[in-house]
Amino acid sequence: VQKELFELAYSNTALLKSLLEGEIGYAEDETRNLMDFIKGNLRRAVFAVPEKEVDVQNGIEALIVGRGMAKGTDYDRETGRVKTSGKESVPDFIFPRLKLSLEVKLSKSVDKLKAIVDETNADIRAYGTKYERQIYVIYDLGTIRDEAEFKRDLEAAPGVSVLVVKH
Repeated sequence: VQKELFELAYSNTALLKSLLEGEIGYAEDETRNLMDFIKGNLRRAVFAVPEKEVDVQNGIEALIVGRGMAKGTDYDRETGRVKTSGKESVPDFIFPRLKLSLEVKLSKSVDKLKAIVDETNADIRAYGTKYERQIYVIYDLGTIRDEAEFKRDLEAAPGVSVLVVKH
């Protein structure tokens, strides 16, 4: 009997927590906090000039772990496959409780920057089918001149945020 009462209380508490988080905008606030945290600290976490996107991803993961998030519970890396139109995409990071995907791009040249825009537009469409919120971290090695212009069209989609971090 005690076990049944505990399970009933536990499920009701979990339901209440979920309802309250939805009412107060918990996911939006946490997403904004995460964006501010990454924007303010990523450059300091990447010591050498990154050669590959994985170098920047490792810096972000170090920041996330340092913030006290647990892999598999609070976030996951390279999981959360999304299939659209026969193509399969995998976000770099997902935060299931926040319904958030985070994608990292490394901009090393003007040609790569053009490809990043095309890749990001495709990812926005694909990830939008599964995630309410999307963050795109563009680690710039000096190729983006006008940050506002670069972000404007990409952020026009609902729930999409773009962070440009200069090395």
